[in-house]
This record gives sequence, C-alpha cells and structure tokens, in this order.
Amino acid sequence: MNPATREVELKLSFLPEHYSRLQQHPLLKTFGCAPAVEQKLLSHYYDTPELSLWNKGLTLRLRSSGSKWIQTVKSNGAASGGLHERTEWESPVNRPEIDWDRLREQGLDEIGRTQKLRQKLKPVFTTEITRIVHPLQLTAGEKLEFCLDRGKIKAGDAVEMLSEIELELKSGSAAALYDFAAELQKTVPLRLENASKAERGYLLYAHKAPPVVKATALDISPDISVNEAFKRTLWNCIHHLQGNESGMLLGVDPEYLHQMRVALRRMHAALGVFKKALAKDTMAPIEKELKTLRSALGPARDWDVFVTEFFPSLENALPESRQWVQMRRTAALRRAARNRVARNAVASEHYGSFMLMLCGWLSGERWHEHPDQMRLQQLVQPLSYFAPVVFDRYHRKLKKRGKNLEQLSSVERHALRIAVKKQRYACEFFSGLYPRKRTKRYLRALSALQDCLGTLNDLNIQERLLSEMVERNTGLRDPVNRAQGWIAATRAQQLAQLNTRWEEFKEQQVFWK
Repeated sequence: MNPATREVELKLSFLPEHYSRLQQHPLLKTFGCAPAVEQKLLSHYYDTPELSLWNKGLTLRLRSSGSKWIQTVKSNGAASGGLHERTEWESPVNRPEIDWDRLREQGLDEIGRTQKLRQKLKPVFTTEITRIVHPLQLTAGEKLEFCLDRGKIKAGDAVEMLSEIELELKSGSAAALYDFAAELQKTVPLRLENASKAERGYLLYAHKAPPVVKATALDISPDISVNEAFKRTLWNCIHHLQGNESGMLLGVDPEYLHQMRVALRRMHAALGVFKKALAKDTMAPIEKELKTLRSALGPARDWDVFVTEFFPSLENALPESRQWVQMRRTAALRRAARNRVARNAVASEHYGSFMLMLCGWLSGERWHEHPDQMRLQQLVQPLSYFAPVVFDRYHRKLKKRGKNLEQLSSVERHALRIAVKKQRYACEFFSGLYPRKRTKRYLRALSALQDCLGTLNDLNIQERLLSEMVERNTGLRDPVNRAQGWIAATRAQQLAQLNTRWEEFKEQQVFWK
C-alpha cells in the first residue's frame, strides 16, 4: 500500500521562446546536485461524462514514463500565489488500466464503488509533456526539483500548448521556492501559474472559460496571532486577484476585471488594517505597486459600468434618440481602449515580477527582517485583542466623517464613502470572530450605507465620462446634457435615501464590545 503524500510545488509559466534560455540557465549548474533527467510523459486523465471526480475535488491519472505506468489520485488542494499544495496517492501499475485493487488499498474505493461507475470512467483529456528534471540543493540546504515542461493538452480536437516550470519542494521552506524563482526572473520573464494541468485540461474538455472567482471568507479564529491573520488575509486577497487573471486577459466577460479590481481594493484595505503592526517602509513599495495597478484597471471598469449598466438605464429613462447610437459607439470605443490598457498592464512582465515579489515577501515574512519591538508585540498578540481596536478606530472615523451629513460637499461625501469602505472591509475580514446574530444588524446597515454612497460615487464617475465624451465630440452635447439632467435627478433621490441610511446606521449597536 502506498500512503498519501503531501505535494508542495510552485508553478510558473513562460513564453515558448525562452525555453532554451531556461534549459541552459546557470543557476541549474550552480545548484545542481545530481544529473538532469529527460522524461517523455504521456498522461490520461479519467472521469465520467458528468465529471463526477472533478466535481468531488479529485483527479485520477494514468501516466507513462518509458515502459512504466503510474496511477495517481490527487485532491484539488489549495493554490495561491502559484503555490500548489495537494494530497496525492501514487502507485505503480502493470498496464495502462485503472487498478481498482490499488485504489481500494489506499482507501479510495469510492472512486469505483460500482461496476456501472467503473464503466463510465474514461479518458477525458491527455497531456503529452517533455520534462527535464534537475535536482537542486540551495545554499541554505533546501532541496527542490526544477522541472522544465513543454508540451500540450488534448481534449478531443481541442489542443492547448503549455510551457511551464514546476519547482517541487523536497525539504525546507516554501519561501525558498519563491527566492529561487525570483533569481530566475532576473533573466527570464515568468508568471505565477495557479491553474494545474488538470484544471486546464478540464476547461479545455468542457469548452469553458475559467470561472469567475469572488472573495471568500477568511479562515480565522480568535486565538491566532495578528501575524498569522495578516498572512491569511493577504493570501486570501491574492487568491481572489490571481483567480481572475486568465479570464480577464481573454476579455470575454467584464466580471473578471471587476473582481480583480475588488481584490486590489481588498488588498489595499488589508494593508491599512494591519498598518499599525507593520513598518511603513516595509509596506511602501507594495502600496505603490497596488496604486499603479488600480490606476490601470480603474478606468476600464468605469467604462464597463458606463456601457453595460449606466447607458441601458439612461435609454430606458429618456426618450429614444438617434444620437444615442453615436453616443453608444463612442462609449464602446473608449471602453475598448481602456480595457486594452488594463489587459496590457496585467499581461506585462512588470506585473509578473511584482506578483512574484509580493508572494515571496509574504511567504518569507519579510516584514520581520527589520523588527520594531512595539510592532513585534502587536504581531504576536491574539487577533481577538487586535480586531476590536481596528473596528473601534474605523467606527469613530466613520461617525466623524458623517457628522452634519446634509451639509457635506461631494468631496466630503467621498471621504465618508472611503471611511465606510474601510470599516466594511475590516468587518469582512474579521466579523467571523463573532456570532452572526451579533453582527448581522450592524453589517446590514453598514452595507446599505455603502451601497448608497457607492451609487452617488458612480453617478459622479458617469458625469465625468460624459464630459470626456463631449470634449472629444461636440456633436454629442445635446444627448450628454440630457443624460446629465437625468443624473442630477437621480442624485437628488439618492441623497434623500442617504439620510435615511445614515440614521439607520447610527441606531446600530456595535458588535465587538
């Protein structure tokens, strides 16, 4: 019987033209501790037509290398920042057929529990890979395998080429994988790859784009340290961001871009939540990069909303006009241009380098390299002590920003919206520490207030975009004027609603005391 093992590997993708440079990279000679081995790998992935194994979080693979066959079952596990951690059950088999006895010995007999299910399990896609394996031992003693892969995934007539590196950890810390990748990155552009070969194969088989990834709840408890909470929060945000990269680059659905922008805001909010416990000079380079990314993605999202949400509402509310056609065409062109800017930013070498740096910084806990005694004390304290202090600080600022609400200027309302968002994200991160019965009324009122302020901010953005359009095409002045009139009327309604939402929020009892 072959027991389950835990696999930890960092996946990186690269352009095919850089294969030779990687194959001959000097680092492989510097740290090589055994001769490299070339393998020809043919893998068949089995599942039912309904993909029952994949839907249960499992993959079943038969792989040949030379004359040998290996049967492997893997759990989907976790993947974030290109780091894949999965449980696998691996065993040699005598022929290219599923060995049901081996599965039963490994406690995996559920895979083929009935004869009917066994008959339904067929190859759904294959991978054909040429792999060069370099065993490495780094300066500090960490051992890893550098696997250079190129080949293809085939599902029926569909084919997808792949060029990637797998850095598999044999001993030591996962931070060593990021450090080694960062050294490679200095001479070859690399991107962290969250999708496994299996995931890509299933998408190819199903003729589907990657799923849109939304924010998920944090896995936290009151007794974990602030340091651990920071890591979990940022990894959660990174997973949210990276999960939408490949779909966003396809440009087929604006929701990918939307979720990437939300992920960037969540990451920015997380850094703000923990800033009292982390040195400013540690955070500054990351904050700068996040700001640059937000400035590239923000305008694209604004035009997405204009075309897909604002303009249809406008057409429904105002009399039909032939000028709407010209206005729609102009907006579509502006949207396409801004989306190209956003996709270029995410596809850039700079973005790939930043994400590798960020994940390495997080994995290696680089903020400890220049410790400050006061901040260190905050990092080691339990999250149950830290979270209420954050909630209190944000709640006070929020209440201060909303004072004399009816007299606030648009700039002051914007400041209030930011204060509400900070508290909303803090609650999203940490409200799981408290019973839902205690949090739901406060969170509901806070969310309603944020939605109202968000609508007012959207109206300001639409007004600005309309002004941009008329600056470029004065022939649109008449429909733009009518649209701005509609915005003014809608704003008045929202301001009236804002007062109600503010009063409802002020009545709520805080849940963290």
